[in-house]
Amino acid sequence: MQIMLPTEIKSFVEREVASGRYADEQQVIVEALRRLADEELIPMVTVAEGVAESLAQIERGEVRELTDDVFDDLLKKSEADAEHGVPVREEARF
Repeated sequence: MQIMLPTEIKSFVEREVASGRYADEQQVIVEALRRLADEELIPMVTVAEGVAESLAQIERGEVRELTDDVFDDLLKKSEADAEHGVPVREEARF
């Protein structure tokens, strides 16, 4: 496979090889593509783990129906937490 790189990318690749971090241009490109693939896969793994945990909770009976009353209780608790400066848990942010 042959590809044409923009001048600035080609210069970057050449600098990386010249620095000694990589033996040749191919190693630079392969590493860059591996990192891109890792970035793409991480969110999918995270979602899959979350789904697996949710299914396990359902199987253990650790669920409750989200009725209007339950939703109102959750809303009141979150508003009270916000008033008291309780930070939002990282996993609850969206």
